[in-house]
This record gives sequence, structure tokens and C-alpha cells, in this order.
Amino acid sequence: MRPDWTVRTEDGCELGAKVTEPTGTCVGDVLVLPAMMVDVRSLDRPPGGGLASILAEEGFRVHRADLRGRGMSPAAGFTYEDLVYRDLPALVGAIEDPWVLGHSLGGHVTAASWGAGCIAPRGLVGLGANVWMPSLEPGRRMRLKKALGMHGARLSVRMFGGFPASRAGIGPVDEPADYASDLARFWFQDRWGDRAGSDWLAGLAAIDGPALMVCSEGDTLLAHPDGATAFAARIPGVEVWRLKNGDLGMPQAPSHMEMGVDAVSEPLWRAIAAWMKDAA
Repeated sequence: MRPDWTVRTEDGCELGAKVTEPTGTCVGDVLVLPAMMVDVRSLDRPPGGGLASILAEEGFRVHRADLRGRGMSPAAGFTYEDLVYRDLPALVGAIEDPWVLGHSLGGHVTAASWGAGCIAPRGLVGLGANVWMPSLEPGRRMRLKKALGMHGARLSVRMFGGFPASRAGIGPVDEPADYASDLARFWFQDRWGDRAGSDWLAGLAAIDGPALMVCSEGDTLLAHPDGATAFAARIPGVEVWRLKNGDLGMPQAPSHMEMGVDAVSEPLWRAIAAWMKDAA
């Protein structure tokens, strides 16, 4: 896939984006960022009927951008901090007054960057966006599941040098060792922040603008709604949608990936577009 535009970060990484033009009058620009282990191709499935296309039908100019290490933004290795301090400022700075809609990783990296004062978007929408920390998990069983997952992540780094998503058949993008180690560090230190000691969780209190965080009862692990709600609550004035079966006319509450990459979530995407228009 060839990008429609590129921007270079302060450390020289070139990031690429695809643009879907709005139908009719443009009501605003939205930067849409993908989840872990996938790239921007996931954000318009099926082609012409996915998230990007639905937002464009609702009048938004949609910029689907790859964070470094995936798709149109190749990079050999990186840390979570690179995404917060370098990629988000470059991408948001390349678009005039954009909304940011982040699926999973795209959402919580944006929240960290905004709270740290690195970006000032028009607003944020997160789909299944939370970080794994024991203190954000009220349920004992879920803490145990996630602890096992983080031990697995550490083992993966030792054995394979990162998350071998393509080998495991869970996504096309392998995640490098330093980034994977950061995710494990957030869990085992129970602190979401950079290696120099900055606290991004506390920084969420500095977010000053409209924010919508969407979680789903159909997301049984990755952004389980209990933990996702606890994370979102740190953002002042945030609106939280906790989807249940039947909400927005969807028979089943969408899974973690379905929220961003499956047309079953079209009613959700149109509701988000309406929310952004009202909040503008």
C-alpha cells in the first residue's frame, strides 16, 4: 500500500497515511490509528464499507496512519515511548485541528501523548483503549488472566525477540522486543509511564477537550470493560460507552477487534461520527 502523504518524526522515521475524502461537505479531519499487530488495512474492512469509509460518508476527511513498525511506516525497532513522544506529535501536527480515533493501542498511545502535553487534538475517541495494570483491574480472575498473559509476553521476548504475531496467526505485524518489554513493564511495575519516571496515568488529568472511550461486554480480555472503564475514568469529563447486547441496534456487543475492523460495528461508527459532530 502506498501512502497518500508522509511525515518525518524528529528522530527521522517516516510515517505514512492513507486519506479517504468525505462525501459532500467536510465537517472535519480525523486521524485514525490501528491496534497492535495490525496496520491501517484493518481500518477499512470491507474495503469501501469499513470504519474509514463510514466516517467519510458521515462527512469526515479520514487519515488512516500507520505508527512506526507497521504497514507504510517501516522501522526495525522501537519503544512505546517513541509512539508517545515522536509519532503522535508528528502525525497530529501534519493535520489541521484533527480528531484522533484510536483503536486499542492507537487510543491509549494518543491519551498518553495528549496528557503529557505533546499534542492538542480537537478530541479523542478510543475503541477498546486501555493499558494493562493490576491497579486498573478490579476483578481477581481478570488480574490472574492478564498476569499470565504478561508472563507469556516476557517469554516471547526471550524466545523470539518480540511478539511473533504473524507466526502465531494473530496479526500481520510482529512487535519488537523493546516495545513488548515496555508493555510487560507497565504490568509488573504497575506503572504506565516512561523509563525516566513520567507518569502517563496521572497525566490523563491534564487532558482538556472532548473524549469518548468505548468498551464492550463482548471484549472478554484485551480491554475488558471493568478495566477499560477504570482507565477512562482518569480523563476529566470523559464520556464512556459500555456496550451491551442490543445497544445501537447491534444484536451482539462487539469483540475487541470487531469494534474497529468489522462491519458489524457500523452502527457504532455512525454513532461516533454523530458524537464528534455534536462535540465539535
